[in-house]
Amino acid sequence: MDHDRFAVAAAALMLAIAVVLSILLIRAPGTSDVEMFLIWGSLGRQHGIAAGYKVMVDHWPQTVLGGDRSAGGGEYPPLGFAWLTLVCIAADIAGVSHFLAYKCGLLLFSLISTGMIWWLYRSMALAAAFQAAIILCTSGLGYMDIVPVPFLIGALWAMREERPVTGLLLFLVSVLLKWQPLILAPFLAVHMLKINDLPSIGRVFSQRLTWRLTAGLLAVVGCVWAAFGASPVQAFLWALHHPYLSGNALNAAWVATFLIRLFGSPDFTFSSEIAFLTLPAVWLMPFKLVFFALFGVVLLRFIRVERTFANCLIFGILGVVTYGIWNSAVHENHWFVAMIVAFMLAGESRTAPTYWIAILTAAMFNVNLFVFYGITGPEVIARDVGIDLSVILSLLFVAIWFLLVRHAWSLGLTRQPAEQ
Repeated sequence: MDHDRFAVAAAALMLAIAVVLSILLIRAPGTSDVEMFLIWGSLGRQHGIAAGYKVMVDHWPQTVLGGDRSAGGGEYPPLGFAWLTLVCIAADIAGVSHFLAYKCGLLLFSLISTGMIWWLYRSMALAAAFQAAIILCTSGLGYMDIVPVPFLIGALWAMREERPVTGLLLFLVSVLLKWQPLILAPFLAVHMLKINDLPSIGRVFSQRLTWRLTAGLLAVVGCVWAAFGASPVQAFLWALHHPYLSGNALNAAWVATFLIRLFGSPDFTFSSEIAFLTLPAVWLMPFKLVFFALFGVVLLRFIRVERTFANCLIFGILGVVTYGIWNSAVHENHWFVAMIVAFMLAGESRTAPTYWIAILTAAMFNVNLFVFYGITGPEVIARDVGIDLSVILSLLFVAIWFLLVRHAWSLGLTRQPAEQ
């Protein structure tokens, strides 16, 4: 057996192992979010999708701010709620539990996503690594983040193939399933509209493509408005107003959580593990200002680099990680988008740095989940060894952000025409 065939066979076996492990964890209880998701689906089953979604959104102050989860969180986009409703309807028709139908739905979307990575990049090894990287989030802990992934992968690939309108429509579907892919929007817009300096921003409005994309956006907005009214707008605003400093995300805000609890204790010590902290909006503002400033710097740098699809992916990853590290109210599963884009980058470029970016983002995502929720939902490890080890991990995650910044800043800039 030659080396190539051996590598393919080994990758196929690894992919098979990853799939079997995904099936093995299908009955894992997951985090408390799973129960909440099923409440949302039952709400849609009871009232209908549009009416149930409105009930969920209208109850957001009582659910998140008041601690009552009986009607759901209300900050999710409408298609995510619709998908949960359809899962519950399918479960009732098939005569299985809502929980089993939900976990099987997540498994299906994970296999579709892995199949797309395999088909697009013709790499069994990359597909195996991708499936392994999403097991904990999907089958183990039951997060919904996998549901928009096929649409996000399709959107990015369409943009790569210079089919921007198709890419936009698929991207909007992914956003309407989970808000997090929206962080990529500025980088995708710069790439599609070929903005390579500040003056070119003004020329965007004279491009035919701009108006085609605008028409597509307005068409989708009109359809969503017709189906759900103003509820999605309110849900998005609720999503921006989570009162957490860090929602169990290992980032700068989590370090700040540790320091606030440390200096707030009578003797500047505490023996328990850190829990997330709820603060008034005014105390969260410094983190948001820092995030927007850094995100703006990253975006301006992207405008100046050579306009390639790989560079777009690199800066998109950096944008998501910037959000994850420096913003407030980030949750432990919000690294997921960066990991998806990183695996596409690895398939696109196949260089040592891009492989390492995929490894680092996958490690950040899975370590963050494991530290707080183990493999099946309940926390199974003690973090406190004199200092909560999650603080050390947060500092290491900040170091990863600096490493990504250094790599992104090393990319070649667009060559400006010589002055005549």
